Amino acid sequence: MVRLLLALPVLAGLVLGSVQAAEPADPWLESVAALAELVPAEFPPFTGLSPAPDAMQSGELLFSDDFSEDTGRWSLGPGDEGAGAYVDGAYLITPPLSLRVLSLSDWEGGDFMAEADAARVAGAEYGFAAGLVFRYADEDNYYCFEAGADGRYWLNKRVEGESSTLAEPTESPLIPLGEDFAVRLGVLARGERLTLLLNGTAVHTVEDGALASGAFGLAARSPRRQCFGLDCVNPSPAAIAFDNVAVRTAPQELPGAGPVPAETPPAIEATPTATATPAGEGLPPTPDSLSIDWSSLHEEFNISNLRVEEVLEANMAVPALFVLFEFEAVRDVGLVDYVAAFINVQNKVISAASVEFRPDLTQPSVYYDALGGWKAGVRGSARFRLLDDMSKAARIRLVRNR
Repeated sequence: MVRLLLALPVLAGLVLGSVQAAEPADPWLESVAALAELVPAEFPPFTGLSPAPDAMQSGELLFSDDFSEDTGRWSLGPGDEGAGAYVDGAYLITPPLSLRVLSLSDWEGGDFMAEADAARVAGAEYGFAAGLVFRYADEDNYYCFEAGADGRYWLNKRVEGESSTLAEPTESPLIPLGEDFAVRLGVLARGERLTLLLNGTAVHTVEDGALASGAFGLAARSPRRQCFGLDCVNPSPAAIAFDNVAVRTAPQELPGAGPVPAETPPAIEATPTATATPAGEGLPPTPDSLSIDWSSLHEEFNISNLRVEEVLEANMAVPALFVLFEFEAVRDVGLVDYVAAFINVQNKVISAASVEFRPDLTQPSVYYDALGGWKAGVRGSARFRLLDDMSKAARIRLVRNR
């Protein structure tokens, strides 16, 4: 722990200095130095992960690291030097709020089978992500496969400084949520065919030949700092541990992978199959039992038909609970972006969910301005997803993101 405690207070000063200079300290903000104190002296975040199939370990080992010591084979990006540390046989990355930190190895290649264990060990319980970077040429050209605290994975690429999504965020039961996040991330790259793996299981395949070769690395991202007018939400940074990195020659096929879809539609496009959830003791919450602060949204919309329903979508393994309602704009509202913030008894935001607005597309275009924003009278339906364990939240606050 000595190396961690030396490295992180420096970063804490930089992060807190910039925030406090701009505005008063926010009670939801925890310093990186305080975060370091929460990391246990010894932690076994990867003990619950099953070993990779033998067929995936049969190739020639090209690069590996168990982080038992600093071999000098990893380098952080400019300005990120204080965000990484070797701790108890793992490599810990703690990005500042709203930022992604990359740590690159000295191994480069184009075709390979790569895996690494990743786990959250302290800090934020939502909004973070861990990933693998591959075929990295420079900061403007690379692929990044990530899994997030909300149980979703995705694949992005950056080419000539322009970012795009190759695999839309998709839910997977293989990704534990929140504070229990621990997963083995894998990538099989063979020419233009890129296969994503979670715990040794192929979950998605895409074809893309924009980048042929480059460095292999790790990625970690902390939650975003969000401000809603004068009201700012400052979650804790997240401490993500990595271990058991292995890069091998690419196998011809993956055992038991079966057909993998080339594309998965984003969740917002899916058609829900909803069934009403009755109220009662031991059953999911009802609108009346939820403490929801609608004040911000009520300034712009009339709300009706408020309800809680269980929804199973095409990309979900199990149903989830959503708050659903109908809306009608009472004035010109412009571009709309709301978040439902889940707040615990200590008045700390523990999670957040986007409010999905779906306007009635049969309305005349007079309800939309030249920039695509909404005028008074626009109506439709909206929803946001509840936490899997609502016992952690004392209330919900609807806040405007812009």
